[in-house]
Amino acid sequence: MAKLKQKMYDNCYFVCLVTIFLIGMLIYLSESTSNVPVMDYWRYLNALVDKFFTKGISFSDLYSNNGIHRTPVQLFLFLLNIVLFHWNTQISIYLGAVILCITACVLYKIMKPTFTNKGIGYYLCIFIMVLTVFTLGSYEILLLEFSTSFALRNLTFITGYYWTNKFLENNQKWDSRACYLSMYYIFVICAMGGAYSMGFAASVLFVLFFDFCKKMRKKEGVCYRNYVVLSLGVIFGVSLYLYGVTDLSTGNIGGSFDILQLLYFFFHGTLIVLGSSLVGNGLSVEMLTFFGIMVLMIHFICIYLYVSNRIYEITYIPIFMYIYLAIFIVMILMGRNTNGVEYLSASRYICDSSMGIISDVIILSFYLSKSKIVFVKRKIMSYFLIGILCLGTFYADITELKISKYRKIYYDNLIEMMLNLDDYTDDELTPFQAQMPEQVRNGVMLMKKYRLGIFYNIDMER
Repeated sequence: MAKLKQKMYDNCYFVCLVTIFLIGMLIYLSESTSNVPVMDYWRYLNALVDKFFTKGISFSDLYSNNGIHRTPVQLFLFLLNIVLFHWNTQISIYLGAVILCITACVLYKIMKPTFTNKGIGYYLCIFIMVLTVFTLGSYEILLLEFSTSFALRNLTFITGYYWTNKFLENNQKWDSRACYLSMYYIFVICAMGGAYSMGFAASVLFVLFFDFCKKMRKKEGVCYRNYVVLSLGVIFGVSLYLYGVTDLSTGNIGGSFDILQLLYFFFHGTLIVLGSSLVGNGLSVEMLTFFGIMVLMIHFICIYLYVSNRIYEITYIPIFMYIYLAIFIVMILMGRNTNGVEYLSASRYICDSSMGIISDVIILSFYLSKSKIVFVKRKIMSYFLIGILCLGTFYADITELKISKYRKIYYDNLIEMMLNLDDYTDDELTPFQAQMPEQVRNGVMLMKKYRLGIFYNIDMER
């Protein structure tokens, strides 16, 4: 207990900062959410709940794929919520905020050793890191039951990067931890990540290859067995994930298209994704494109600082995140190329695209820690970049706070519709964002039958 108190005292700034953000996030969630299912959860409800209460659920039910997506942990958490809380979606929403807090702690553990003194750079970098983790720009995830599974997915990715980085710091001899890390890769790829785990796998393989080549070039002692075991874990995980997946269709890539138009879409789409990662999706396409150019330039500057200052000799975390960001953007562009560039600003993508901003902050924190060799002009430039990232994220948060009360009204209206579902036509059920209106009608019947969600409390009162 004494050690815990001492650690909290030594890191009081971070502890206070995270506490404030967590409390603020919980207040925001309480004022913006209601206990109502939306989007894919209508499909989960129709596919799993009746079977769960009658025949029972098998592993194949949880491991079933929807296109290229497999989300067994997400489905398990959905069923666990039903068992423990009679499907209170707000429980998952609040738990997601707590997981964000844990993610911030992992990132803080990555950044803290870089600072030998707690100057202005230390406080700014820690602040923008926490601000980015708790960004309200990804409201489509924060305010829905996806919150827990998406936050948990990013936490496992970042933790995997951290553990891999630690392992590669000293792997001249065979280390049995390689087996455990390899099994962790398999679990994360198959159970946690959905299709996004392909980005996680690619980033890990790239870093393993880069680290091996770097150490061979320097003629440092390496243990081939460590790299083989880790690489096989990633490859086996991807193979296991893709086994049985037959629908790999993505947008309209397979049809006829204008190559120049497609390239323009990919470039413009990349800027839209990057711009929304900083300022949210509340601006026009033109403004998001402008901010996308700005974010892309910041990424390039930080990558230059990372390479020129040989920060890769200290940590690979930024490489992991930049590779993941690149793969993520390519997958989104391929999957949504028929939806138009406006769709690429969807807030659900910000929880992944913000990894690029976190990488920038990590690099700037390492760069600013070199206080004795960094010139004043370069320090000012670093603070200027941090300021842009901070102001952009602040803008996204303020914009969302202004309209958050309307989201509460929106979700409360959905509850009112569920209570009087027969009074509405199929076209009027569009706000539930289900694939088909029948999913909503049948889903409400199942909720009444098994006393789930809002119908649990109503039945108890009766």
